[in-house]
Formats: sequence, structure tokens, C-alpha cells
Amino acid sequence: MIILFLVSAVFAIICYKYDPKSPPLRWVVFLLICGSLAGLSRAIIESFIPALNRNDINSEWINTLLYYLRIITGFVSIYFCPYGILMHAITYSTKLTAKMTRILKYVLLIPIPLMLKTTVYVPDIIPDFDNMLYWAVPYIVIACILHLYGYFTEKDKQKRKSRFITLSLMFPVILSALILNYIMRVFNSGNQEWRYIIFFIVASFFVFIWKALGTAGSLNGIRLRYEREAHERTRQAVNQGAALINHAIKNQIYKIDTSLQTIDLNQLDNSSKKSVQIIDRSAKHLMEIMERMHHKTQEIKIVKSKNSLIDLVEASLENEKIGVG
Repeated sequence: MIILFLVSAVFAIICYKYDPKSPPLRWVVFLLICGSLAGLSRAIIESFIPALNRNDINSEWINTLLYYLRIITGFVSIYFCPYGILMHAITYSTKLTAKMTRILKYVLLIPIPLMLKTTVYVPDIIPDFDNMLYWAVPYIVIACILHLYGYFTEKDKQKRKSRFITLSLMFPVILSALILNYIMRVFNSGNQEWRYIIFFIVASFFVFIWKALGTAGSLNGIRLRYEREAHERTRQAVNQGAALINHAIKNQIYKIDTSLQTIDLNQLDNSSKKSVQIIDRSAKHLMEIMERMHHKTQEIKIVKSKNSLIDLVEASLENEKIGVG
């Protein structure tokens, strides 16, 4: 179980460093912390305490400290794991609003405090797997459904590929935990099949490292992926800002253009008429510039269609004659 503790801890650190501001990744880190605590909880009674006894260095206060550490880590790892699995699926699916996600973050915690009364703590912690069958198992099943729904409804090819990688990493671990830890232990609390979950976690860890390194097989692969995703986030932020500025300036230009339409040129002298005409041309020119900026900051969407090459050339020549383009 020390391996589970170490692998999950290292996995959590890597994921957190990858993008600490990403809500789905923060929930992955939360899940990995639960896995690490599960490994620590088992290591306390299977490795640490026996090692202390063999070397005759245990004492009452050490035993008390390890006992409470075992209870706390065991409780958190068992009961908070299904909650973290579902919250990750909710945030990663992006199907719910931010407000609904915040509400669910607190509502879904409700069953966990109830487990405080039904859990056995002496002489060792025995989780209430019977009652978990009614909320923990549905949490995990719903999470799996959300992951699959998000994958099959994703239209963007790059995001769809990313979702597939996430599924390939998480599903083996989630399903093994669901079956081996939360279903089988309801019918046989003394079974040890749950220990096989560690093989799925270790396998997912190495797959993650392989995917992160990329085809180059060096640490540069991770750095390149960081830069690419950071660039994508920056580009989206710039596009959103440009769209807001574009909209604000267009509103002012529309006001100018509308006001010019109400002016009766016949009542103005030649100097005033020229000034109004200059303002009108400048407003139209500004509108053209804003339209160009708008198109430049939008994502390019290629629409295939049949066109006459001669017509395209003639249209280009015509635009050059009138000064468009």
C-alpha cells in the first residue's frame, strides 16, 4: 500500500503543476489525494505499526497518533472518493452552468456527514458499505454516464480526442473502484479483491506519463503541451476582449451614422456639407475596419463549396478596381 500512497501522491503533484487553475484537474488532484490517503491508511496498519513493533520503538502516544491518522485517512479516502469522481465528471462535462455546479458541490456532500454515525471506529475503522450502495454507487455510475455523454456529444475534434484520453485514463480506475471496492464489499466486507485497484492506478499513471511525454519521448513534450494549452487560453481571452471592444465601437459608430442621417444638407453651407461628408466617410471607413477586425479574431471555419475559378478571378479584379480588399 506504500506504492499506492507514493504513486497517487506523485500523480497528484504532476496534475496540479500541469494547470492548477483548471477546475476538472483540481478534482483529479482531489481524487488522487483520496487514493494517496487510502494507501497511507492501509500502510499504517500493514507496514508502519508492524515495523515499530519489530524494532520495539512504539509507545502509547505513537500508537494513539497512528490510530487517529488511520481513522481519518480511511474515512476521507472511502467516503470522499465517489463525491470527487462525480464532481470531476460534472465540471469536465461542461454541461451545467457555473451556478448549478457550485450548488451541487455542496449538495452532493450531504451523505458524507451521515456516515459519521454509521461507521465503526473501534478497534479499527469499518466503513458503512451497505448504506454507500444507495449514494456512492449512483454517484460513480452517473459520473461514468456524464463522461460518455460528454465524449459522444463533443463536436470539436481536438476536444473529443482529449476526452478520449481522459476516458482511457480514468475509466479503468473508476470502474475497478466501483466494482471491487463499493459493490463487492457490500456482499463480502472481508474480501481483498479491492487491492487490485492499485494495478489500474499504476497502469493509468504510466499511460499518463507516456501521453504527457508525447512521441518525442523527452520532457520537452510536457513543456510543449503546457505552452500550446496556455497559448490557446490566451488566444480565447484576446478574442473575447476584441469582440467586446468591437461591439462597443460599433455602437458609437451607429450613433454617429444615425445622427448624420437626420442632418439636412440643403440647410448647410458648402464648408459644413464637406465636414458632414468627411464624417460620413470616416464613419463608414471605421465600420469596415471593425468588420475586418471582427473576422480576423473569429475562428476560421472552412465551408467547402464548388466555385468557378474564372468568377473568383473576375471578382478579385473588380475589387481591386474599386479599392476593396
